[in-house]
Amino acid sequence: MDANEVEPPTTRRAERRRRREYREARRRQEGQRDALLRAQLGPGEGVLANRLGIMVTDHRILFVWRLVLTQEESIWTFDSLGYQEVTRWFIGRRHDDRPLLRLDHATHVRRERVVAHNILSFHWGNTVADVPHDSVTLAFSNDRDGVFRAICGCLQNESVPRGADFKVALPDDRQAKTQGRIVYLRR
Repeated sequence: MDANEVEPPTTRRAERRRRREYREARRRQEGQRDALLRAQLGPGEGVLANRLGIMVTDHRILFVWRLVLTQEESIWTFDSLGYQEVTRWFIGRRHDDRPLLRLDHATHVRRERVVAHNILSFHWGNTVADVPHDSVTLAFSNDRDGVFRAICGCLQNESVPRGADFKVALPDDRQAKTQGRIVYLRR
C-alpha cells in the first residue's frame, strides 16, 4: 500500500468476524482456567463458590491467573490458601465502594512475570520467576458476590482474626497535585 492510499474502512462482516473470534478465544481461556481450578480439587472437597478464577471450597481458597509473556505465549498459574494459613483478613473498599478482601497469610511462593535483564537503570525482556508473598488482595464487583460472601463466612467460621476495614482512595484533586508547582513564564 502506498503512502497516499487510504486503508479501506472495515466492513460490518469483518467486524462481526473479529468480535466472534475474540469471544471464542475468551471462552477457550475461561475453559482452560476453570479446568485448571477443577484439577486442583482433592477427593471429597466440596465447592462452595466459584467465579472468575477464584474457587472457594470447604478447606481452602484456590485462585488462578494468566501470565502473558508475549502475544503468542502465556501460561496459567495458581495458588491455594488454606483457612488455617490465613493470619488476619481485612475488608476494604475501592473509591467507588466496590469491596476488596485482603488476606494476610504465611509466606507463599507464586510464579510471576518479571523483567529478564537488569543493568543499571535499563530493564528489558520477560521471564517467569518465583516471588514470595505474604498477602493477597481479591477484588469483587459488589457485596452480593457469592465468592466474597463464601470467603468471609468461612473465615468467620474458622475464627480467623479480622483487621480494621480500609478504603482505597483516588489520588488528590488537581489543585492539591499542582500546589507548589507554579511556574511563571516571561516574554
